[in-house]
Amino acid sequence: MGLKREHKENLVKLNREKEVNMFKLRGEHAAIIQHQQALIIELNAEIESLKQEIERSKTIADIQVRKSQPHKLAYSQSYFPLKTKS
Repeated sequence: MGLKREHKENLVKLNREKEVNMFKLRGEHAAIIQHQQALIIELNAEIESLKQEIERSKTIADIQVRKSQPHKLAYSQSYFPLKTKS
């Protein structure tokens, strides 16, 4: 076999191996991207859930603060001054 032909066959073989490796790499890359996209969706859902939990906690805290404060009179004493003896 001539050197040119052997060299050409080696180049063809290397090119095929390169194409196979690129195909595998693209498949792995696609799988990683798909996994990361699913993870992003999951984390966004968790963020929304935590935001809702924060709002519920704020509401509960507001209710507790209001319950702990003494009730204010509907009308202040300035509207109904105490009668003084004159």
